[in-house]
Amino acid sequence: NNRGGGSGLSVQNPDDNNTDVFSRIVRQAHNGNNNNNNTNGNNTSDGPNKITLYRNGFIVNDGPFRNAEDPVNKLFLEELAQGYVPKELTDGKENPNVNVHLDDKRHEDYVPPPPPSYVAYSGQ
Repeated sequence: NNRGGGSGLSVQNPDDNNTDVFSRIVRQAHNGNNNNNNTNGNNTSDGPNKITLYRNGFIVNDGPFRNAEDPVNKLFLEELAQGYVPKELTDGKENPNVNVHLDDKRHEDYVPPPPPSYVAYSGQ
């Protein structure tokens, strides 16, 4: 299975002191950038997917926070750590060319934003 062979992965704020799955993902990103392994010759994609890594989990694009201990999320992270594009980012394509931007915030825990300080008018 050659998923993600032509994928690009960029990293901000790399910190490779840990040996956990997040560190393996960051290492893989650096190796992928250094090798520029675009094997399918097609350098088009639907735009970058942003993955923000936190100490306690991650966020994909502008989606909800995902706890790293959840089994589904563990699979997603393990696929990234092995250099594969997780299936949910491929849109069912066999050999996708998916760009992934990695924002490394492993030095901090995700903290949900505070609720709005106003109450929406209900119209009554």
